[in-house]
Amino acid sequence: MKRTTLTFLVGSLFLMSICWAEDRPNLPQPDPGNVTLTLDEYNRLVALAAKPPKKPDVAPLPYSIKHAAVKLHVDEAGVMGSVEFDGEVFHKGISKVALASGLTILDAHQNGKGVPLVLESDTHAALLPGPGDFSVSLDTGMPLRIEPGRASFSLPVPSAGSADSGRAYLGKHLAGRDHQQEIGKRTYGN
Repeated sequence: MKRTTLTFLVGSLFLMSICWAEDRPNLPQPDPGNVTLTLDEYNRLVALAAKPPKKPDVAPLPYSIKHAAVKLHVDEAGVMGSVEFDGEVFHKGISKVALASGLTILDAHQNGKGVPLVLESDTHAALLPGPGDFSVSLDTGMPLRIEPGRASFSLPVPSAGSADSGRAYLGKHLAGRDHQQEIGKRTYGN
């Protein structure tokens, strides 16, 4: 009887070890819309969340000049006209917006009000509030170089995304218009 009991116990232990060796049931499946993570993965995600977010890249300049329109009148006394700038200020507060260089500025206004200007190394800059769009008009004048048989003036190109120019020539020997919206389109008349 001892032998039978001992055989029974050894057999039972053997069968129990086989049962324990079988695959244990998987973890319970999460409800739809939920995810199960290991503790290591959870700790890694918590550490990533604790880091401050990367700051977004800022614009290289605090402003952008989108368009410039140049309107000039040429007569025997000189060249007079206006340059209108449309653009956007990106930063909060007052920003220094470089408008033109090589021009003689007579007046600057925005919506009928004066605009403060700063001259730094031959570049006129307006002090404009931001963020927001702006439209600034500069009244300008420049000398007309008169030589025998011809007259000329130098017009600096505004630093803008696009530019239009219109010039009116009024004088004893020439009256006409030169529109530069299309290259080479010129109309002269008396």
